[in-house]
Amino acid sequence: MIRIVPMAIRSIRFPALLTAATLMILATGLAAAGRQSADRKVDALTLAIAVRDGKAKQYEGFTVTGQGRSFDANCTPADPAKKIDASIPLTLGVLGKDGKPQPVVTLEEVVTFQTVGRPMLLVKLRGAKLEIKPEPDPQHPVLYSFTAVFTGETEQVTPAASIIDNNPKPFTVAVLKDAVAK
Repeated sequence: MIRIVPMAIRSIRFPALLTAATLMILATGLAAAGRQSADRKVDALTLAIAVRDGKAKQYEGFTVTGQGRSFDANCTPADPAKKIDASIPLTLGVLGKDGKPQPVVTLEEVVTFQTVGRPMLLVKLRGAKLEIKPEPDPQHPVLYSFTAVFTGETEQVTPAASIIDNNPKPFTVAVLKDAVAK
């Protein structure tokens, strides 16, 4: 007696197995990608130096953390009605003679460093919930600690004229999105 085994049953099993295996592989890949993006962090000073050197692309999508002071009066408050995020330009520091970052705390230091042509390290924060703090002493601006995301967006900034360069060239700064500062 010849026994006939329906092939339809066997053909259903293989695609179902293939689908299940594909879903497991995708789920594993998505979980790994989620862990990878959560691990993608960079310090704001490192990013600012990379942006100035034209090497910022490697940090696109990274979470950026840092501290800086707002010596610039060009802060813009959020306007939810017009869907405009707040923005705060921050000075993170300055590149010293040795090429290493140095902190900048007072307005006098900013003016002095710009006068002698030291490269400033800046970022611009943007965020819907970003609050601009009142400056009790313009000579010693408030220190912002922040977290944001670098999406690859940058802006050109022209530094003040200095005793070394009366016609300074603009340089590029990172624009950080979804910024939260305290």
